[in-house]
Amino acid sequence: MEDGLAITGRIVAAVWFAALLCLGGWLAWRSSGPSHHLVDASSPGRLFVVFYLLLYGVGSVGLVLGGESEGAGPGLAAYGLVAFGIGAAVAARLSGVPHGPAHGISIGPVQPLAVLALAAVGILALASIAFQAGLPFLTGDAVASRSSFAGLTFDVFRWLVPGAALLALGVALARDSRRDWVLAGIAVAAVLLLELLLASRALPFELAISALLLLWWAGRRLRRRAWVSLGAAALLLFMGVQLARVSGQVSFEREYSVTDFVVERTVNRVLLIGPRTLEVLVNTIPAEEPYFAGSTYARRIGPLLGQPPRQTLGYWIYERLFPTQPGGFAAPGVLGELWANAGPLLALAGMFGFGALAVALGHLLSSFGTGVADRVFAALLVVAFARTYATSLNGFIATVVAILLWRIAITLPSWPTWLRTRRYSAPSTSPNSSWARSRTTSS
Repeated sequence: MEDGLAITGRIVAAVWFAALLCLGGWLAWRSSGPSHHLVDASSPGRLFVVFYLLLYGVGSVGLVLGGESEGAGPGLAAYGLVAFGIGAAVAARLSGVPHGPAHGISIGPVQPLAVLALAAVGILALASIAFQAGLPFLTGDAVASRSSFAGLTFDVFRWLVPGAALLALGVALARDSRRDWVLAGIAVAAVLLLELLLASRALPFELAISALLLLWWAGRRLRRRAWVSLGAAALLLFMGVQLARVSGQVSFEREYSVTDFVVERTVNRVLLIGPRTLEVLVNTIPAEEPYFAGSTYARRIGPLLGQPPRQTLGYWIYERLFPTQPGGFAAPGVLGELWANAGPLLALAGMFGFGALAVALGHLLSSFGTGVADRVFAALLVVAFARTYATSLNGFIATVVAILLWRIAITLPSWPTWLRTRRYSAPSTSPNSSWARSRTTSS
């Protein structure tokens, strides 16, 4: 009887959290993207909702149904998305719903030499790490090697190199010539290969999503067969990266052990890692550990408040999630970081603010022109915002500043028109606009 009641309670809780997630997602979706095109997921707020539901929502409901959680982490995930949705709805009420950028793509002002020079700086930054640690996919211990690919030096690669490949893709979409498509294919494939050699799951995924955004804004639609092929290729690459990371650490003795391992690790490290991180944070802070009180944003704040120096939040979480494994980093995400600093009030207020920010960024994208520089910057900005499920606030701000400076540098002396505009305005959607006019209105 007690088991039956427990199962019923878990089902009720799971349904409640699922309903909250749907409510928050619906509010954010309706408020942060074009109302005339509800299937358009290319706005910052909408792509964030997709990532959030996949990487927090599904796992949160699963943890409750499986009895692993009594609702602490899943509750934070659910109410956090509701706060995000309310923030987006309020912002849309005050400023209007973003209508999204105009479709189409043109060359616009861009300096190829500046793009190549900045990409070379990024490659040199990556090479400086690889020279000491090797490329993870080619070493005997990918996990140990990967630990070196972090910090500001690695971020230089992340900020400067993928954007160059995306610019090549944008030029190919604008000119639609065979030569440009060949160059774009080489550039994207080269960056993708580099990211796979780093045994990274996130970087190829970000590159692919950014490329799909460019295709969408350019008015290109993939057929069902292309989607199936892309999905199959992504799955194979994902499985390869998973196995490369544990090469030499796990032995497979049974016929199906490789498949079992890949499935289990994918579920644990993709669908469940986010909800489990929130579960650890809610159950441990402040019950066992005091709030970080802003020290994750500025490390000097803690000592000023009389707190001893503390471990970085991501490493602290990893030790509690995987106590028997070698040290690693578990990204708290913006939501987890908000809770760690001041608990539920800051978490909900912060997510409310992020919802409002999603609408503001949507309006900003609406003011962009159709030039490739603006298109690529928009794609990088949308992905950076959507990825706040796994990045800190400081990481998000640093990324935005870096790609903004990159965007300005690749078109100098031409200056982005939207930086000179005080109020958001819709770009022309007329199909008759000429290339000459696009050079002056898009950047």
